[in-house]
Parts: sequence; structure tokens; C-alpha cells
Amino acid sequence: MEDELTAKMHSEFRVSKETDIRHRAGCLWGVLNDIGKTDDKEQILYEARMYGITYDQAMMWKDYWLKDM
Repeated sequence: MEDELTAKMHSEFRVSKETDIRHRAGCLWGVLNDIGKTDDKEQILYEARMYGITYDQAMMWKDYWLKDM
């Protein structure tokens, strides 16, 4: 297999920065929903740091992820 084909195949698995942040926020809100702490600012800050996003980024996606939970 040629290197060009391999590089092209790997590029199909990349996601945009915004999609990555949305998915990280989804994990954060899933965890916080499970433990019942979706309104605990300190817990949100802690989880945001653990998932590598900011508090503001987490809050931006809160309604998106919690609407069906």
C-alpha cells in the first residue's frame, strides 16, 4: 500500500475542533447527570479540567446534551 493512500485513510478519522469539544462536553454532562451534579459549578469546573475544556465550553453545550437525559 502506498503512503498516500494510508494518509488519506487516516484523514477520514479526524474531527473538527468544535466536534471534539462538543463530544468532550457530552462526556462531562453525562457524568454530571449520572451523579446529579449538573448545577454544581465547582464540579463542572473540575470535570471540564479533566476533559480538557473550559467552563464556558462546557456550559455552551449543556442544553444540547441534557435535553434528552
